[in-house]
Amino acid sequence: MPVDTNRVLNISSGANHTVVLLEMRRQSGKLEMQLWGSGNGSAGQLGAAYHQLIQSGEESTIFRPIELPLEQEGLSGYQPKHVAASWETTYIALSCDGRNDVLISMGSNDFGDLGVGMIAKEKKTGPFHIVSFDHLAIDGIPLKNANIVILSLVTGQHHVVITLEAAWHSYSFRECIVGWGTSRHGQLGNVLDGKGRPIPYISVPHIIPVDDRDPIVATALGSQHTILLRASGGILGVGSNRKGQLQSLGDVKHATKIDCTWNGTCVVTEGDNGVEHILATGSGAHGQLGRQMESSAIVSLAPVELPMSEATRILALACGTEHILVLISRSSEVGDSLEVWGWGWNEHGNLGVGTTENAFTPIQLWPPALGLEGEKNRSAIGIWGGSGTSWIITSTANIR
Repeated sequence: MPVDTNRVLNISSGANHTVVLLEMRRQSGKLEMQLWGSGNGSAGQLGAAYHQLIQSGEESTIFRPIELPLEQEGLSGYQPKHVAASWETTYIALSCDGRNDVLISMGSNDFGDLGVGMIAKEKKTGPFHIVSFDHLAIDGIPLKNANIVILSLVTGQHHVVITLEAAWHSYSFRECIVGWGTSRHGQLGNVLDGKGRPIPYISVPHIIPVDDRDPIVATALGSQHTILLRASGGILGVGSNRKGQLQSLGDVKHATKIDCTWNGTCVVTEGDNGVEHILATGSGAHGQLGRQMESSAIVSLAPVELPMSEATRILALACGTEHILVLISRSSEVGDSLEVWGWGWNEHGNLGVGTTENAFTPIQLWPPALGLEGEKNRSAIGIWGGSGTSWIITSTANIR
């Protein structure tokens, strides 16, 4: 990473590309956000400048700054605040003091992924697209005249869900959940055509109706389902349940974290005794449920076989396409330690344990058991899961 990197804020991967949001500390002490990317940019998902660089013969296997001509598009002074990648599309939320947040998209538009309507390839112009919310309204009040803040940005394979905060001069602020992309299975709510049939996809943002008396505090997306975590610790799941990925989620209480594989759901809950557990449901063909199961067993929401105690805290949960990582803090008499455990699909060495065998129960990934001797004095401070890839950020300081 660049020497002036202060923090890694997010890592998000699509089918064959990855974007990283970095917080940089300049010599003046000023903090600045930067976007870096690597991988396949042939659909424009990493920007026009990156694509031209790779076409000229440069390697696509190293991270490079993503250059966005914000000034020439009227976005001078804006900086990235959120980034996410879907299959062949990238989304960047931009912020600027005193101005509305702006969401831009670039890359493929196969299922309305860009959020700007269905644009023919030959008619695509400009370095990126600006996603508009002007056509939306909350309780009949248009967002066109509101001050907009993008609170979160989450992607699935081909659908996107964001949380917006809208404020009007004469009204108090309101939050809303907005989504677009594939919708056939109900992953964007009950979206029907004039004959009451599910619409395959929505190419512009639409509001997903949820009861805001219990606010949504986190969102996670699978391939065909969407999971929402409420402030009360309850969970709302919509979309496909063909693999059992929504099984019994309505019964969950005291949930604190959520994430999704393509066809599964993981939930961190806290029991009355203060001990945290990870519950998983959905597809388990590659070990994604983190427990030994008979092949004929009925899918259910049940604990992952990861030993937990009052001395163990789950700091982060990260799902890749079909594998899962968890960052935990373990207290003992000699001090606290940070560990990364993982399980699930490992065909591409996703778990980094020296084999390509799937892991049906959690195995420790960090500190590493083999190799990387010089890294064992470094603590894991961040985890992310991608499309057959995993990311562990380490530091010599035992601080997250």
